[in-house]
Amino acid sequence: MFTALQRFYGALSNLDKFASANNLIDNVVCLDDFFSSFRSTSFVLQCALAHTEYEPLYDKFRQKYLKENRVCKWMVETRNEVEKQHPFDLLKQVYVTIYTPVSAMILKSETFTVENDVEYQTLVESLKDELKKINTVEVHFSLDFRFRKADDNADLYNDICAAIIIMTNMLKDMYSTIGDCTELCDDLIIKIEELERKILKSEIIFVDDYVYYADKDIFEKGDRLIPELPCNNVDVRKMLESYGVKYPSYDSKEFMKFLAKLHLAIYQKQGRHLMPVIFVVYGNNICKTIPFDSSIRTTAYRKVNEIADKVISDDIKYVTMIHEAYNYKSFQYHMLPYYKRIEHSNGESIMVQQIGDGFVPRMMMFDTSKINDPKYVDDVLKNRFDVKCIVEKSAMYPIYLAIKEKRDRKATRKNS
Repeated sequence: MFTALQRFYGALSNLDKFASANNLIDNVVCLDDFFSSFRSTSFVLQCALAHTEYEPLYDKFRQKYLKENRVCKWMVETRNEVEKQHPFDLLKQVYVTIYTPVSAMILKSETFTVENDVEYQTLVESLKDELKKINTVEVHFSLDFRFRKADDNADLYNDICAAIIIMTNMLKDMYSTIGDCTELCDDLIIKIEELERKILKSEIIFVDDYVYYADKDIFEKGDRLIPELPCNNVDVRKMLESYGVKYPSYDSKEFMKFLAKLHLAIYQKQGRHLMPVIFVVYGNNICKTIPFDSSIRTTAYRKVNEIADKVISDDIKYVTMIHEAYNYKSFQYHMLPYYKRIEHSNGESIMVQQIGDGFVPRMMMFDTSKINDPKYVDDVLKNRFDVKCIVEKSAMYPIYLAIKEKRDRKATRKNS
């Protein structure tokens, strides 16, 4: 098993060099090496088990995982192509999306080949003229890199990740069944798992968040943190019960209060920054938790709009968002760039916002200087639960609009 694991680790190491900041020629080299090493993983395993008692076992797992699988078949064909005919024919598509607190818009998209590729920084700098035309003090935008084969519209990286998961499951199944466990193999499996977690985070690899400051004519690239959660799809009832909380009904309002109390406790314990987090509850009462952090607000805008996009197709019941915010005495400070605006802040708050059951927008705001006072917290939870918040000024507005559009579509179909 060790030789097969070693070859698979080599394939992942080659793919780990693939990056949006690379030029296409370098990325093609990474792909060619990856396809070659990936395909030979099963060859090495087959040779190692040939003429042994485990040969039938290999045939069994090969049939289970690799045979008749579209992605695996495509991987084999691609490996033969890059080794015997020509390097991988790679296309790069770049989407530039502009974000405001309440909307998202694709500014432009471009497609690059090896022949017309441009350097990453050149691509970013080329956006200045178009961003200046927007005529705001700052522009939040993201670069979304997508790759595909020239003669195929399928997302290349999605197929590669699917193949990696299949091969990982097959190797783990073989390893546990054979039982030939060694310290060397165990150590290599740990290295494979670490590398795999990194590779499968396509958002970190291929999406870059920026803000453009018009007064300085400069870009700031966001630093991001996307934590991994061991269990990210949990029944709301079980989530509450795990904290010893039992409600007679699991409506969105009570869930929002629970989340507020939980995150206030986290903030009190940390005594400082609270990571933004979004909770998406589906029609079957399964809750997906989306934590993230970033040095710029573009990431938060993008996350909200990504959820808004899913509202139309997915059975999303309600959404809750928790984040920190600066307080200002006057709205006029919002006309300043963010880096200047925060100099005029007169405090900070923890915002708990929700688009709840029945299309109801809700908001609670906790002054961080008072959250150690139980009476203040209890008063906000009981008496300052704003169900008439100005949703147009809420970070949740894109989600609100998406839910409204979905409701309107249903009403139109019902009446037609």
